[in-house]
Amino acid sequence: MKNHRGIALLLTIAAFGLALITNNQTASAKTYTTVPTSLRGTWYHYDSDYGTYNKLKATKYHFDTKDGFTGSWYRISGAKFPSYAMGHSQLVVKQTPKNYYVVARYATDSYPYWKKSLPQRPCRITSRGS
Repeated sequence: MKNHRGIALLLTIAAFGLALITNNQTASAKTYTTVPTSLRGTWYHYDSDYGTYNKLKATKYHFDTKDGFTGSWYRISGAKFPSYAMGHSQLVVKQTPKNYYVVARYATDSYPYWKKSLPQRPCRITSRGS
């Protein structure tokens, strides 16, 4: 009888150990970063250095800016997870105590602060330097 208990105990421990070894799944839950609804839409920002308007287009998961001087587009995505970000999305959005938003690329040092300012024609968004 003791021999059967020992074998049963040994088989139970072996089965449990095997289950731990083979169940090697890692959880990778990705959380998308969204642009606040108050900033979504098409906006214009006056660049006083060059005397031009920069165009900004904000959707739920993307923040696109078009440089008024060069005409080139720059996109930051809240649904893209680059390898350098170690599980974070490319887009970072935070609200400051004065209701400005920091919208920037993850792991960068330079970022502007954005705040909607109305009424203006065309609709504009103000920026404070980084």
